[in-house]
Amino acid sequence: MVVKTINNALKKRKSVKLNQTMTLMCFVLFFVGTAMGGELRTQQKRMLAWEAQMEAFQSALYRHDFKKMVGAMAVIENSGPVNPKVLEALEAGMEDRDFGDYKKLDRYIHGAAGLVIEEASEGNIQKLLVHQGRMLMACIQCHDQFLAKAVNAVQHNR
Repeated sequence: MVVKTINNALKKRKSVKLNQTMTLMCFVLFFVGTAMGGELRTQQKRMLAWEAQMEAFQSALYRHDFKKMVGAMAVIENSGPVNPKVLEALEAGMEDRDFGDYKKLDRYIHGAAGLVIEEASEGNIQKLLVHQGRMLMACIQCHDQFLAKAVNAVQHNR
């Protein structure tokens, strides 16, 4: 019973933290959305899709449903690059090093999703957890390091 209670608490805590981060990101993107019209709304949809798939993955993980884990990560892996007009605004509003790091993190997240898919396809829970953990750290690092800069860049490059 204690283990079940702890697992439920951890599940809620992780879900709440992820939801708070993604909600903040989506709110900020919505707030500046009028600056770039459809391009930024496309980026908002991308982030909302990632949020939904991260939740679906987490749910499948608790049930060891490898097929659903693969499906959730495939959406992230195949979501494509950041919209070119959004990237253009980010590049104009960031230092070269920051912009390069931003693009590296975006590519890393896609690559990590692919590694999670490989391990989930093989039923290797330990290795997929390693890759998923690295992917989550990259997501959080990107939000922590670039969210404010990205919003500022988009606002100044309308």
